[in-house]
Amino acid sequence: MQAVPSSAVPMLPAAPDVDFDRFAGMVQRIIGTPIALVALEVADGLIFPGAVGLDEPYMTDRHARITDHFTSHVIRTGEPLVVEDANLFDWESHGGFTRRSSQINFSITAYLGVPLTDPEGNVIGALCALDMQPRTFSDRKITDLIELGIICSRVLAHRITARRLFRAQKRAKQISRLNRLLLNFSEALGETTTKLDISVTLRELSHNALDSEFCALILDEDGKFEAVDAVGLPQDVPLAYSDFAISEFHPGTALIHDRQPRFYEDRAALDAEFPQFALASSDSVEAQCYLPIVLQGRCAGWIWLGWSEPRENIIEAREVKVALARYASQALERAELLQERQEVAQTLQQALLATLPTIAGVELAARYLPASVHDKVGGDWYDAISVGDRTTLIMGDVVGHNIAAAAQMGQLRAILRGFAVDQSEQPAALLSRLDRANTALDGGVMATALVAHIDAPAIPGTLSRLTWSSAGHPQLIVVGPDGRAEQLTGATDLLLGLNPQVSRQNHVHLIEPGSTLILFTDGLVERRESSIQAMTAELCRVAGVLSDMKLVQMLDTLVHEMGDSQERDDVAVLAARLA
Repeated sequence: MQAVPSSAVPMLPAAPDVDFDRFAGMVQRIIGTPIALVALEVADGLIFPGAVGLDEPYMTDRHARITDHFTSHVIRTGEPLVVEDANLFDWESHGGFTRRSSQINFSITAYLGVPLTDPEGNVIGALCALDMQPRTFSDRKITDLIELGIICSRVLAHRITARRLFRAQKRAKQISRLNRLLLNFSEALGETTTKLDISVTLRELSHNALDSEFCALILDEDGKFEAVDAVGLPQDVPLAYSDFAISEFHPGTALIHDRQPRFYEDRAALDAEFPQFALASSDSVEAQCYLPIVLQGRCAGWIWLGWSEPRENIIEAREVKVALARYASQALERAELLQERQEVAQTLQQALLATLPTIAGVELAARYLPASVHDKVGGDWYDAISVGDRTTLIMGDVVGHNIAAAAQMGQLRAILRGFAVDQSEQPAALLSRLDRANTALDGGVMATALVAHIDAPAIPGTLSRLTWSSAGHPQLIVVGPDGRAEQLTGATDLLLGLNPQVSRQNHVHLIEPGSTLILFTDGLVERRESSIQAMTAELCRVAGVLSDMKLVQMLDTLVHEMGDSQERDDVAVLAARLA
C-alpha cells in the first residue's frame, strides 16, 4: 500500500455517516477505548465520517484542522501504528513526531490505527482507537483492528466509487446541458444577419438559458460604446449602462483593455471595484456580468447581463457565458461581412441595370427588387432599346442569387444590347446569336430571356405589331385599354446555355393603342403555397384592376400587391404603355 496526496482523493463530506459511525462503534467495543474514529486526511487536516466519543465541536463538525498527527504517520507508512503511551513513545524513530504535536491530537495518550485504502489501494486514512490514558494493546486486538480495517476499506472504496460515479454522472449531465446550450446558441445566432437581430437573440438566449432579467449588446460606435437597442436596459437609468467613452472608469471600458470577463455577485462587489459607477447604476440591478466581444482580434464592446437579486454563484457556468459572447462575436463578424457584401452587390446591381430611354409614343417604367435572402442581388435584368421606329424590350434571368449571377447577367445584357443595336434581327435570331456567344465566351451561362419588338404603326392610332421570342422565360402580359389583361400564348423555347444550336421561334400579336405590356421574371409569381399558373392569373387580375393608374404608380402598386418579403426571389418588372 502507498500513500496518496489528500488533494487527489475524492473525499466523503465532513459529516456523520451511518455506516462509518457503525464501524467506529465496533472499534470502541472491540478495543475498549473511549474514542474511535474513521479518519480521512484532507488538505487542511482530518475529517471523521465515523466517530464515537469525540468532544464538541468535533463530534458535530467532523473536521479537525491539524497537520501533524498519528493518522498522518499511518498514511505515510501504510502500516499500523501502535502508541501505548505518548509520554514514553520514541518520536525520532517514527518520522520526527514531537511531544508538542502529540498534544494537539485531542490530548491523546494512547493510539492504535490501521490503514484505510481507496479503490486503487492508496492509503487515505486510518481506522483508529484513542484514549486519553496510557493503554496496552494486545496482539489479538491489533489483529482484530487490522481485519476490521480491511472490511472498512472495502466499504470506503465502494462509497468513493459511488461518489465518483455520481460526480461523473452529474458532470456528464452538465456537459450534456452545456452542449445543448452551445448548440442552441450556435443555431440561434447563426440565423442572425444584423446587429439588431443579434441583440434581440442574445436577450432571448440569456433570459432562457441564464435567467437574466437584463441584457444589452454594447458596441463601439465612433469611439462611444452604445447599446444596439435599449430594450434590455434598466428603465430607470438606461444611460448608466450605455453611451460610454473609452476613458471612463467602468467595468466595460476596463474590459476593453484586458479582454477579461467580469462577474459581480451583488452591488457591494461592484462598489468595491468601481464605486463611482455603482452609485450611478440602477437600483433594480444586483448581480451583473460583462463579457467581451472580440471582432477580428479587437475588443469592440461587451455583452452586459443583469439580475435583480444577488447571485453568489454568478461565476458558475462561466464557460456558458463566455461561449455566448464568443458566438455573438462570430455572428457580428458574419453580419459585418454580409453587410459589406450586400452593399457591394447592390452597387454592382444598380450599375448593371439599364437606364430607360425616352421614346415617342411609348411610356416606359421598370422596377427591380433584390432577393430577401443571400446577397440581395441576382441575375434578373431588363432593358429597353429604341432604334428607328422599333422599340426592343428585353427581360432576362440568370440562374443564381449572388454577385457571380449579377456579373454574368451584366455580360449577357451587354452582348444582347450590342446585337440589338448592331443589326435589325427578329427576337428569335437575337436569342440564338446570344446563346452561341454565351457558349463560346463563358462556357454556357444558364439563363432565361425574352426579347420583344414593338414596331410602330404606319398610321398613328392604329394597331402596333408585337413580335417576341422566349428562351424559357415567362410570357409577357398585355393589358388592353379596357382593363382586360391576358398572358400571351406561344411556345417557350429552350433556355440559354444548354444547346446553342436549338431552333427558336417568333410569335406575333397586334396591340391596341393605350395597351400596357408587362414583362417580368418568375420571382414575381413564385410562391411555395401556390402554383405559378395561379399566381400568373392573379397577376393578370391585379394588372387589370390597376390599368387606369399612371404607369409608374401602377407598377409600384402591382409589385407591392404581388410581393411576399418572407420568401421573395429577386424580381424585375418592365412595363411599356403605348400611346
